[in-house]
Amino acid sequence: MGYRQQKVKKEHSILAQGKPLLEEIAKAPGVTRVIPGRIKAGHASRGLYCTLQYRTEAGFKLLMHTGSTQEVFVVSDRPDETEAWLREHLPQQRPE
Repeated sequence: MGYRQQKVKKEHSILAQGKPLLEEIAKAPGVTRVIPGRIKAGHASRGLYCTLQYRTEAGFKLLMHTGSTQEVFVVSDRPDETEAWLREHLPQQRPE
């Protein structure tokens, strides 16, 4: 069974730059858990940004990018409020 710190599950590795962002997402309205998923190795870092992929039955799937990409699953009991918060607060991709 995985280890949780606050609402962030720590079973998998977390991209170093992304840990504070996951902790911030855990404080969003309606969020009950944040579950980091697999990491896909990438290229040189272009800074941290996040994309909201889609809703799931339990909440949302996000992709966190730092050069590498990590899946992040957000469990929410108030998905409309959570989605509004995510769209407003997630760091967006910076133009190159």
